[in-house]
Amino acid sequence: MNFYKHHLGDYAAATSHLSWDEDCAYRRLIDQYYKRETPIPVDVKEACRLVRAATPSQRRAVEAVLREFFRLNPDGWHQNRCNEEIGFANAQAETNRRIAEERESKKRARKEHESLHAPLNEPSTNRSPAPTESVNLARLQTPDTRLQTPEIQGAQPDVTTSRALVEGEVEPENPAEGAGTRYGLAAKAMRQRGCAANPGDPRLRTLVDQGASIEEFEALGAEAADKGKGPAWALTALVNRRQEAADTRLAPQAAAPPWHESRDGVSARAQQLGMQAWPDFTNDAIRKGTTPSWSAYRNQVIMAAADKGTTR
Repeated sequence: MNFYKHHLGDYAAATSHLSWDEDCAYRRLIDQYYKRETPIPVDVKEACRLVRAATPSQRRAVEAVLREFFRLNPDGWHQNRCNEEIGFANAQAETNRRIAEERESKKRARKEHESLHAPLNEPSTNRSPAPTESVNLARLQTPDTRLQTPEIQGAQPDVTTSRALVEGEVEPENPAEGAGTRYGLAAKAMRQRGCAANPGDPRLRTLVDQGASIEEFEALGAEAADKGKGPAWALTALVNRRQEAADTRLAPQAAAPPWHESRDGVSARAQQLGMQAWPDFTNDAIRKGTTPSWSAYRNQVIMAAADKGTTR
């Protein structure tokens, strides 16, 4: 990427606590992130070399910024905002490429049609035509509506629509998609929240096919409208967040510790066995020192559970 939006207010609010070196390190790190379109290298020394951090204080600033504003993955240090903007830029480039190809294809088809249906004109000659030939020439000079170039159907988009297509704020309309389809309902949900989505957008269609709910489209549409973003940003953000949620669900869950390794587990098992709870001994017994220690009480519960055959 050779360009990205820099919102001064958002940046100042998020970085007001940084030192001069840390602010410089952060700006250089995100510049490299957008320029390379890849995460910052895992090795902090390599990251320092990438942003030309030479002094010890500059290197410490790079490490502090990485740990605060980035997250470490096996392939490098990731930054969520940079990932979203790069995804938006790539999607916009693909949209622009597709629009350009369609425009060139229509232009070639129009030229081929005009060349095949050019008017038929007889070459001029100096000899006088025979009486029979004059009839034929008169017939040929009469316009034949079958040979005329057909009028191109559909009005050309106005200036506002053309500018929006170039800037990626809307996708070309797809007449085949009615308002009652799943794609139409998803686009309508986003439009009702102020985000002009289109049911023909391939990203929207993919999300609908993957099971994204109407509530998700409504929430992202409202968030995009609040931030002044377009549908491309909203759909890219929804793809990223659904992927993060899927990664979280797939993460292995830690197994619960055995009951005898926690105080709550021992107390619950004692209650099941009908034993006196450890904190319930009388104050007199506590003063006389006859109250068993927690370790001794725990061993009593474990032995009682073993006698009952309920050690698990």
